[in-house]
Amino acid sequence: MIWYFSFKCHLPALKAGREIVLPQDARSAELRLDAFTVNPLSRTINLNLISSHTADLSIFQANLPTVWKFGIPDDSAWLVVTGTLIFKSATPLNTAAVHGSSTYLFAKSV
Repeated sequence: MIWYFSFKCHLPALKAGREIVLPQDARSAELRLDAFTVNPLSRTINLNLISSHTADLSIFQANLPTVWKFGIPDDSAWLVVTGTLIFKSATPLNTAAVHGSSTYLFAKSV
């Protein structure tokens, strides 16, 4: 596989409760970013995971700014980046109330 392009994303310092609004019972969250390629015009649609980045967010301390960088393969496909935020309950026994949100953040034909 040949890598022709690279993707670089500067992530700022994030703190749960400050930049990330938490549900009432949550005290932390996990932010997961996934980058994958997909060719929606092919007969069989395959998602090819290229890179992932995970950050644990807490109300007690902000995480440090970071750079997420990865290569993009030379395929006829779309590059898609999704973000998922999973809130963690303050009461450890409260496993039934798991809240989260997910959305696509970026898409471009490569």
